[in-house]
Amino acid sequence: MKLRDYQAETIARLRELFRGHRRVLLCLPTGGGKTVIFSHIAKLARSECVVLVHRRELQEQAARALARVGAQGVTVEMIMTYRNKVKRGEPTPGFVIIDEAHRGEFIKLLEIIPENTFVLGVTATPILTGKRSLSEFYSGYYEPLTTGDLVEKGYLCRCAHYGVPEVKEVKLYVRQGEYTPESQEEYFRGAGGVENVLNMYHQYAAGRQAVVFCPSLKLAREIAGAFGDTAEIVDGGMDTRQREAIIEGFKRGDIRILTNVDIVTTGFDYPALDTIILARKTKSRALYFQMLGRGARKHPGKDYFTVLDLGNNFQEHGLYDDPTNRWEPYFYGNHLKKSAGDEQGVPPAKSCIECLALLHPRAQFCHVCGAEQPKPKKEAVRVEKMVEISKLISKRWEELAIDELDAYASAKGYKHHWVIHQLLRRGRHALEEYAALKGYKHGWVAFTLSKIAKNKLV
Repeated sequence: MKLRDYQAETIARLRELFRGHRRVLLCLPTGGGKTVIFSHIAKLARSECVVLVHRRELQEQAARALARVGAQGVTVEMIMTYRNKVKRGEPTPGFVIIDEAHRGEFIKLLEIIPENTFVLGVTATPILTGKRSLSEFYSGYYEPLTTGDLVEKGYLCRCAHYGVPEVKEVKLYVRQGEYTPESQEEYFRGAGGVENVLNMYHQYAAGRQAVVFCPSLKLAREIAGAFGDTAEIVDGGMDTRQREAIIEGFKRGDIRILTNVDIVTTGFDYPALDTIILARKTKSRALYFQMLGRGARKHPGKDYFTVLDLGNNFQEHGLYDDPTNRWEPYFYGNHLKKSAGDEQGVPPAKSCIECLALLHPRAQFCHVCGAEQPKPKKEAVRVEKMVEISKLISKRWEELAIDELDAYASAKGYKHHWVIHQLLRRGRHALEEYAALKGYKHGWVAFTLSKIAKNKLV
């Protein structure tokens, strides 16, 4: 098996890291070849080696990958089996490889295995739920490239991402770090519900196979029923063989729409899949990228994959192939150190003027339809130098360009509500240009106007 250039470099770098660390974490996006890399590392191990996984599908995938590279004597075990061995005090291998190392059951294992054990953890999303970070358990970290890098190198597909422009305002409740299923379902209804799933599917992905991620089994059944006989559901309560039979039927093309609740997020390898439907919201950055990653793999005749985001999750977590999406700050827990009310923003997105696919704000052409995008107006570009107050005072408010109005407010110490009050007189377009100037998230204008309508702002 021929390695990609970055895979060979990663193997060499990991071997170097193990000279100074006993526990090393590798972060690599879905589709980057984590299994290939850790199989080669296992083959090179100088001591007995075991690969740990949490699902049967991953166990089978790892066993096949180890066989392909000729890794002799390496076992692949389920986490619970191995953990019981450790608790019983049975001898354990000197080198442990953990697939999906961000999962809680593996963190519990790291707290009880012998300290002299060498551990390689691999994950696409090195972030823990709660208030802890993986840097507490791994001293070495390596992230060779981002999702955006893999897209640019041609190893992953581009993403045609579509959101919902207008969503009925919904109060979202959080329980244990995630939006409650009830809140998610209410948001989904506010985004047009099942009817809008069908509308968006027929508009952007008609006739194609799709995986639908849902917040509840009730909603998964409702969506499957709306699609009819070509749709099926998989859920955690199913017998393993029944679930595997449905997934295999989907891969054969017998099933067109597959709805699920947190099942097809890991261990689902089907490169031909080109449509992801998010009929849910999530606060989990890890889950968001895991869901999108199901459609990102390359396949003959597949130029890009489509995401129908009825939860507008891109507003909270960003676009899939954004080049700034590095995970290192999350590994070290930087996101936990922010003070209350200090949002960790993501780059804003704009819609293509032709096909409405979401684009990076500086994109000159749409990667989906090829349409050239209008250049931002001069006054909507962030001004780096301070505008002299003396030159602004002589003008009337309505004569000030938006960047001048913002600079004046900043110099005088006025809150941004004052600027919004001035811009309301100019219309919605002025608020949109102000949002672009400030780098606010997609949807800020609609949110602001709804607050104003309820007399909660300005």
